[in-house]
Amino acid sequence: MKKLFGFTLAEVLVTMGIVGVIAAMTTPVLMANVQRQALASSLKSTVGDLENAFAAAISSEGVDTLDQTSIFTSGTANIHSSAAEKQAIINSLGRYLKLGDVNINEDSWNFYANRGAANPRQMGTNGKPAGQRDIEGNALSIPLKNGAVMFFRTWNAGHAVANVQIDVNGIEGPNVKGRDIFRFFLQDNATLAPFGSQIAHDNGGGALWTATCPRNNNITDGDTCTARLVENNYNFDY
Repeated sequence: MKKLFGFTLAEVLVTMGIVGVIAAMTTPVLMANVQRQALASSLKSTVGDLENAFAAAISSEGVDTLDQTSIFTSGTANIHSSAAEKQAIINSLGRYLKLGDVNINEDSWNFYANRGAANPRQMGTNGKPAGQRDIEGNALSIPLKNGAVMFFRTWNAGHAVANVQIDVNGIEGPNVKGRDIFRFFLQDNATLAPFGSQIAHDNGGGALWTATCPRNNNITDGDTCTARLVENNYNFDY
């Protein structure tokens, strides 16, 4: 009689238990990586939309630089600007961008508070959330139709004409700088220079990412991680 070989019930149960433990250990990491890449893809898409819109403003208004367009000649864009100035700027932006519901009296701090969302936080060592941090002092909060929010404040340093921060998923978490909130300098040629890049640094944008979002992950400024992400082809490595 031919003898059959197989696994005992105990062996099957032990194997299933090992597989379950491995899955429990690896699934959260895989899910986090998927979420981060989705955030990076949303940032890349939003940056492209914004740069195309600002380039369209230059072209359609027949001027040489972005600061000559109606977006900037309407006045200064910050929460302390007059209501007329803020509304004129929003109207000009609305000609080139698909905007959501904008409250011209809502700054970058109370945007989250008014919606019961978690306050923005800085990024610390190893990419972990750190203390609370305002996104962009005195900036106008401008929701976009794609679900992102642009925090916009005029700026005048070198070729930079505006300070722009983008929360790619609005009030949804994690609301951490360098994770779903990213900072740029808008240049007069309609391009967005990521904070932490040489271009942003040359226009008064603080340190380079290699110093404050380094590859040893001793991170002290999540804003500058924007340049690290962009220069890594929108792939998170922190």
